Amino acid sequence: MKIIGLTGGIGSGKSTLLAWLRSNGIPCFESDIVGKQLLNGQLKQDVIDCFGPELYPNDVLDTKKMAQLVFQDKEALEKLNNIVHPAVGKAFKDFVEKNKKCIKQLYSTTKSLNIRAEIILNDVFKYIRKTSKKFDLVFADPPYDFSEQDYLLLIKEIQKNILRNQESILVLEHFKKKTFSEIQGFKFLKNYGDCSFSFINQKSG
Repeated sequence: MKIIGLTGGIGSGKSTLLAWLRSNGIPCFESDIVGKQLLNGQLKQDVIDCFGPELYPNDVLDTKKMAQLVFQDKEALEKLNNIVHPAVGKAFKDFVEKNKKCIKQLYSTTKSLNIRAEIILNDVFKYIRKTSKKFDLVFADPPYDFSEQDYLLLIKEIQKNILRNQESILVLEHFKKKTFSEIQGFKFLKNYGDCSFSFINQKSG
């Protein structure tokens, strides 16, 4: 499976290509539309708390006021991005995970690499607590809206229930602003772009 990003200026043909992709049965995720939906939905209160209620006359986001505010103020733009980008990222991740073709591709890839893998669509905490299986390596890529408490609980459950032994490793993907160096078992951190990967096992750090 390939994930293709489509971008370009006004009149560059994005809408035409998008229509062609959809006409050929290719799932498409429009981040602009999703972002606007989120700003008028679950992110509304976050924006009001940060910028004030005047951006929502008649309870709907005034996009012109928002543009005037953030494109003249780099700090305001950064604040808005910190609100919107994680939520859009989570929405995209959910979009990919719910696409059955993606699951088929995961099976195909693991088979071609001769890797034994089990792909499960389930609540992660329920699975970890119920399964009797143990793993030498666990890679966790939690949703972007995970709270600090959610992260700590996930680490604890993985260490306790599914790591095979004290040498087994949990690789946890997260934003750079988060840190888990105080967690028991923390080994080291690797940074790639805007993401960080914490390597954790069952030993004291």
